[in-house]
Amino acid sequence: MILDNIKNAGLYYSSDTKIGKALEYLKNKDFSKDEKGVHQVDGDDLYYVVVEYNTKEKENGFWESHKKYIDIHYMISGQEKLLYSNFNHVEIEKDYDEKVDAYILKGKSEGESILKEGFFMLYFPEDVHMTGIRVNSSEPIRKIIFKVAID
Repeated sequence: MILDNIKNAGLYYSSDTKIGKALEYLKNKDFSKDEKGVHQVDGDDLYYVVVEYNTKEKENGFWESHKKYIDIHYMISGQEKLLYSNFNHVEIEKDYDEKVDAYILKGKSEGESILKEGFFMLYFPEDVHMTGIRVNSSEPIRKIIFKVAID
C-alpha cells in the first residue's frame, strides 16, 4: 500500500511497468471532461473508472480486496477516509467474484488515511480496504480508480 501526492509518482515505479504507466497517466491527464464510467488505456491490462459519490458513515461501508488487479485510487475533488487491513487478518464474507474481481470481507481496521485532492492510494491484493468514508461530514467526491492487471 502506498499513499502519496501524484507529483511524487515517479519515485515508485519506472514508466516501463504497468503501475508506472498508470501513475504517469494520472499525473499528466486532465480528467475534467471524462464521463463517469470505464475508460480503456490498454485493454483489460490497464483501465480506469471515473466515479462520483457522496461519502458515508463507516457503518455503511464494506471491506474488499482484489485478486487480478492492483487498485490505484486518485482523488480529483473532495476527500474521503480510507480504512485498511491485511487479507490475512480478515474473514471472507462473500466468496471471490471473478466478474468484479472482488472479495467482500469482514474485519477490523488496522489503520486509516485521508485521500485528498491530488493524492493517490495504491492497493495490492493483500491490502483490504474500505473507501468512501466521510472525513467530517458527507461530501461529494470525484475520483479515478485505475485497475492494473497483475502479470
